Amino acid sequence: MALTVLIYAVDASAYAARLAGVRTRRPMQARSIYNLLALSSRAASALQATLLAGLVDRAVASGVTTQLTGVLRMVLVAAAAGLIVGAALIPSLTRLLARAVRSYERRRSMPRVLLHGVRIEVLPRAREELRRPRLSALLWASRHRVPRRWVMLTIIVAAFYAVGGPAAQIASAMAPEGTRTALSLPSYVTGVGTILMVLFVDPITARAVDLALQGEQPPSHVTLITVWQIGGRLMGIVLAQLLLTPLARAFAFVAEGLVR
Repeated sequence: MALTVLIYAVDASAYAARLAGVRTRRPMQARSIYNLLALSSRAASALQATLLAGLVDRAVASGVTTQLTGVLRMVLVAAAAGLIVGAALIPSLTRLLARAVRSYERRRSMPRVLLHGVRIEVLPRAREELRRPRLSALLWASRHRVPRRWVMLTIIVAAFYAVGGPAAQIASAMAPEGTRTALSLPSYVTGVGTILMVLFVDPITARAVDLALQGEQPPSHVTLITVWQIGGRLMGIVLAQLLLTPLARAFAFVAEGLVR
């Protein structure tokens, strides 16, 4: 669960890179610096997958597979918690990433930026960039409309990404003779999510960033999109809770049918 919180918190902090890129007009540099944070998320994802697989193996060996659903629901709760933590850190991370972009402009070397950032005399100045999340931002976003279809698709995509892995783990315990088949099925669910994201979700967010960079929209419009996108992802995790058991049964049914 701790790894899940870390994974989703770092994932949510990608929005801070988007906002920092708009503020500094260096979106690719901000994204490049964010990738340093993403390395920790990828390592945590690999370790999390190993731990979940070991958990399922122990449950099957002990004959307590019925408890897996409850455990994996708690993992989804941890995913929601991680998303909230990441969202709370966005104001501070946005300012820190913008500071890192300006530092890179002067030093033209990522290792130098990192070494400069951890110097004792620099840390107090970096601490000045920390900001608390404001509830007023949520109230402000709620008063501004965004495309409803985009919000719904954001929810669906987030649900597909969140539910595929846990559902496959449960299915592998429900159909032990088709374990490897069941574990291969989430790629189809996430594939559909990727198609929806590329066709319908990403173009709207990319256009918001482009318009802000060109001065045709205020930077606050990107903030608005970000708030709604995080809210949509939270709702997607709630939807994943509802889809978990039906999708696990569907995966188990398909796996059993393919191995007969």
